[in-house]
Amino acid sequence: MVSRVLTTESGSSRPDSHFGRLVLDPVTDRPSTNAVIAWTTANAWTTGGSSSLTAIANFDDRQELCAGYSYNSAIPDHVLELSSDFDNLSITVNTGGKDTTLLIEGPQGVYCGDDATALNADALVQRDRWAKGLYRVWVGSGEPNQHYSYQLQIQQGDLP
Repeated sequence: MVSRVLTTESGSSRPDSHFGRLVLDPVTDRPSTNAVIAWTTANAWTTGGSSSLTAIANFDDRQELCAGYSYNSAIPDHVLELSSDFDNLSITVNTGGKDTTLLIEGPQGVYCGDDATALNADALVQRDRWAKGLYRVWVGSGEPNQHYSYQLQIQQGDLP
């Protein structure tokens, strides 16, 4: 697995999100279609708030509940820009196992993720097809006003 840092734009140039824009280009020279390429954000941010993510959407494209609480349901935590279409992309919140949630709103609708596994409560959203464009990303906590430091990990390729 190759680890790369996403390009981030922050500071005064980020009025469209709390923590900035992440720009992602697909890796086209993977050794095989099964190779997983991972980008991990260099910055650590904090989840939490009292704004319910159900204010954005109750359910996603798979009828999964869009649970959790963020700082503000009107302004996303991040904007993810995909420079072209992606196959097999997953976005994971990495807190070391705290109870987190994800809500991603993009060109193809809303994607939500809650506890990834019984062993790891970090949220995960995984889809086979991601269209080029802008995705608004909210990282939430399972309960209101729970603040957890996190990084986003975005993986291209089939997960093991």
